[in-house]
Amino acid sequence: MPDLRDRALIEEARTQRFRLGSALLHGRISDRRTVNDNVRRFIASLIVAALACAVCVGISFVTDLLQAQAAEKARQNASISIIEEEPV
Repeated sequence: MPDLRDRALIEEARTQRFRLGSALLHGRISDRRTVNDNVRRFIASLIVAALACAVCVGISFVTDLLQAQAAEKARQNASISIIEEEPV
């Protein structure tokens, strides 16, 4: 048990030291956390959503194009087979 308490104490001291160093370098936490952080997250979320939509549209376009090509090829093969079967 004492070993766990010592580790917890050391970890707490390390965290406190990190927070103090951060405050020394960057100022108080209320000064560091601004609205800009949330705006950046919002803009990043919009970009990710736009990319996801673009990927979905691209995949849909490609699959539709491939289906159209397959249908055109099947139609050409059907017309060729009809021409070949007609008696002259």
